Amino acid sequence: MSSRSAARSAALPCFLMILVVLLWSSAGVVGKHIGTSLPALQVAEWRTIFGIQSLLPFLWLEKRHASSSPAGWELRRLLPLWMVGLAGYGLMQWLFFLSAQRTYASHLILIMALTPICTKLLRRLLFREDISGMFWSGAAVALAGSALILWPSSSGDASIWVGDLLALGAMISFSLYTEGMAHYARGYSLTAANVHVLTAGLLFLYVAGGVSGGSASASLFSLEAWTIMLPSTHIIGWLAFLGIGCTAFAYWGYGWAIRRLSASVALPFLYLQPLFGVALSAVWLGEALTLRFAMGSVLILLGLRVSQLRPTRRQHSQLPSQL
Repeated sequence: MSSRSAARSAALPCFLMILVVLLWSSAGVVGKHIGTSLPALQVAEWRTIFGIQSLLPFLWLEKRHASSSPAGWELRRLLPLWMVGLAGYGLMQWLFFLSAQRTYASHLILIMALTPICTKLLRRLLFREDISGMFWSGAAVALAGSALILWPSSSGDASIWVGDLLALGAMISFSLYTEGMAHYARGYSLTAANVHVLTAGLLFLYVAGGVSGGSASASLFSLEAWTIMLPSTHIIGWLAFLGIGCTAFAYWGYGWAIRRLSASVALPFLYLQPLFGVALSAVWLGEALTLRFAMGSVLILLGLRVSQLRPTRRQHSQLPSQL
């Protein structure tokens, strides 16, 4: 294949990767935009519902064109995957939107961008995976950038601190999801695994709504409560965008593009996520971009890049950093 035709064939996957990263970047901004129009638990539930419904057609197409029988519903194999959905995805969604209601969207986005570092530390803790000095250096730089941004802008405002801590919890929970998917989704397609995980996450959100005394779970089955739960078509549109665009389409697009690009080409696109998210926060929500914020963002991006450099030639594909 000539260099010109190779560049042409890579153009569409690269464009799709940019679109996917833009969609992931917008999730925190949309959550902040929705604000308190709906409780965080209901936002998480509806995003998950739209995501599952949108993934089902892709799952049907996969099964129709599968050359071999896919992994089924064996309890022994599904139980760990559903635990990933309960403790990883479901909890992450709830904490994510709770954080979006309390802190700056830019804070949430930058904290979630630290997921690769947290996942690496989790592997070290659970599986004694070797960590290079380069990783520690990159992690230190990224954490310094986070402190540079979060400390001065959060001082004196307890609600911002609470939102930042919730974002930290969401990031840790998503690291559990990432590592769990890497170990327990083998034998399943990416679509099938995510349908299982999202379904388990939705179950967690229903239970959390019942335990917390909220009306989130009940309102899904109560016709009378729907008028309260759906205050406007404006909110429904953004919920659909979160579920269909930021979840189903983004994951499908990522899977399609990653099969046509090498890891060395595809993964650097993920580093654009915090940049897109911060830019959207400033343009859409009017959040201030100070020199300190810009310096901290540069340190986070530099730290992320350095921490992911590998001393060996082996390349590992990573799961997306936002769902």
